[in-house]
Amino acid sequence: MRLYGRDLWQWNRRIIINSALNNLDSAELMSLVRARHKRGSIIK
Repeated sequence: MRLYGRDLWQWNRRIIINSALNNLDSAELMSLVRARHKRGSIIK
């Protein structure tokens, strides 16, 4: 299978968008975990 310039660009863009979403998800999860830990320590 041969990839042309436009297909390569779209594929790279898809990978970049997916990695950015994954980074956002992990950052949000970390912030949620930290907030939960802070709440837990305050409650205790």
